[in-house]
Amino acid sequence: MKTQVIIEKDSKKIISSYFSYGKNHDFKILKNSKTKFLSETTILVDLGYQGIQKTYSVIKFFKSQLIILKFIL
Repeated sequence: MKTQVIIEKDSKKIISSYFSYGKNHDFKILKNSKTKFLSETTILVDLGYQGIQKTYSVIKFFKSQLIILKFIL
């Protein structure tokens, strides 16, 4: 089982969580979760989310195993 948890960076509140069984790539799990982001959202993801830049324009890759969102309100 794989778990995806999306956290708001400043408040550290959980925005979304999604579970997947079997062998799934991280980006496929994100697509299946149907999570939507605001266009002004900065999305930080690990390299398992390659391909996300085709869907979302503000992407920063790093080597950790986290996905962290920063909402600009």
